[in-house]
Amino acid sequence: MSFPKVEVRRGLAGLLWKQMEPVNNVDKFKELYKDKSLSILYKLTDQPYAALIKVENGKLDIKHLKNEEEAFNNLQVDASMACPTELFFDFSSGSLSKFGALTKMLTGKLKIKGMDKMKELGEIMALL
Repeated sequence: MSFPKVEVRRGLAGLLWKQMEPVNNVDKFKELYKDKSLSILYKLTDQPYAALIKVENGKLDIKHLKNEEEAFNNLQVDASMACPTELFFDFSSGSLSKFGALTKMLTGKLKIKGMDKMKELGEIMALL
């Protein structure tokens, strides 16, 4: 007897997959993103793995990447965010004010590129 092979997603990728995978069953998501592509990298600076979110042809997938510079050298993404884990959860839960986020960005503790694409990811999550 053989069991189906299940892809393992480590660290933040596993957490995000559990939250976001159900969007693949939402018809509105499939329709809106059937011809779009989107890639976002979440790099938690104090964790061994980063999370790469990809949307292609109406399907969302999340993979983990080793959190090493060599892994990101040739990686092309539409948006990225780099910060420590605690700051990520403060930012994503909304407990960090806009002023607080700006302060963290100015001090280099929070690095965000492609904010418009990050907002698009928020729109995808709103479909759940």
